[in-house]
Amino acid sequence: MKLFERALKFLASLQLAMIVMACLGVLAATGTILEARYDANYAQKMVYQSPYMFATLALLCINLFNVMLDRWPWKAHHAGFVLAHIGIITLIVGSWVTHRFGVDGSLAFEIGQANRYVMLSSSEFVVARSLGEGRYDTLHKERVDFLLHPIEKNPISVMVDGQQLEIVDYYNYAVRESKLVQSDDDLDGPAVRVQLQNARVNMSQWIKRPATAPTEEFNLGPARIVLAAENAPFVYTTGNVLVFRPSKTPDKLSFEIYTQSLGGLSKKGLIAVVDEIDTGWMGIKLRLLKYLPHAREAVDFLKREQPTGATMSAIKIRFAGKDYWSGLNGPVRIHDGATNLVAAYRNELLDIGFDMRLEKFEVGRYLGSTRAKTYQSEVNVPDLGNRLISMNNPLKYNDYTFYQASFQENAQGKPTTSILSVNHDPGRWMKYLGSLLMVLGTIVMFYFKKYRLKIWGPTA
Repeated sequence: MKLFERALKFLASLQLAMIVMACLGVLAATGTILEARYDANYAQKMVYQSPYMFATLALLCINLFNVMLDRWPWKAHHAGFVLAHIGIITLIVGSWVTHRFGVDGSLAFEIGQANRYVMLSSSEFVVARSLGEGRYDTLHKERVDFLLHPIEKNPISVMVDGQQLEIVDYYNYAVRESKLVQSDDDLDGPAVRVQLQNARVNMSQWIKRPATAPTEEFNLGPARIVLAAENAPFVYTTGNVLVFRPSKTPDKLSFEIYTQSLGGLSKKGLIAVVDEIDTGWMGIKLRLLKYLPHAREAVDFLKREQPTGATMSAIKIRFAGKDYWSGLNGPVRIHDGATNLVAAYRNELLDIGFDMRLEKFEVGRYLGSTRAKTYQSEVNVPDLGNRLISMNNPLKYNDYTFYQASFQENAQGKPTTSILSVNHDPGRWMKYLGSLLMVLGTIVMFYFKKYRLKIWGPTA
């Protein structure tokens, strides 16, 4: 019994309170250092949302509860003290409810487009079989967190057609590098690398055409480069244009040069790799640097110890003896004979249960500049019809709150995509109540003490 009483006494003691405060100070300092060295997501996972933080806050709640229990039975002058302690506990519990059951993500859609999937900060790994025509059959999906649960200790593998697809490596910070290489798959289209050069111009560019597309076009400044199928029609309209096509001659391409000043075709013929021809445009010479009849993109990731504006997290997937890299939200296609798969390491998507359609998006700009001053989305919501969401006017529907967060625009400065922040906070009322009780308790403590001194005097 004495041991139990001593334990209760310690749980209500100032010594435990000091220990808890010291632990919170250390955790806050550690989180601040990690956030400065890495990023907010790293600090959240490693400190602010870690078991250490939750255990410390739980110990704080136990200490506060036992402090109140130690003063039982409460008297009138305990009112402020009790209210403040209950407020702190309610605030902490509300924060945990928000973390555990809340939703905080983003929803993006183009004008005229509908979307029902909110992108969350958590990540998932998905493997699907491609059925053609944009249809997929999901074979495997699971939530993953490779930072907290390393692959070495928590291996992930999926059996597909008797073969094992597994994740073999993970980089939390990595820089993406890609290049086009020769492919043996007829489903991969051709690619060329060309160079345009004169005394003032020196530029080179890869152009890759999907096997299913008749043409692929790239604007290279002084000219448009078109990579066309052998018999694909090309209709010239304006500008300087260079058209490449496969030819009957091995290792050579046929080319057509269209010149704006002449109003049409000015030269045509065959060109081989490293051959150089005069285009007739301001002394610009054309050189064919590389030609791949079938090309695929080979992606690699270089590990970095700290984040930069170009880094992202990435995983390495192994299937049928081949390795494939997938950056976050960068799905990778896997072909092996009759097996046609798509593997995706991506932000988790939450189906909110209804479609929201972007009908109109408007941007107000500061006078004389292109800087956005205000922006708003007109959306269509089931059962509500059209509603306006602006920077200071969120929409509340079906337990979700939609805020206007940002937008994207094209090279001409025209808005193309609206981005909404989506929030569902079941612990909000507890946090509000806890804050109110804390303030009320503090007021009562100070003013009740002053009132007692005034009525009964300092000896009361």
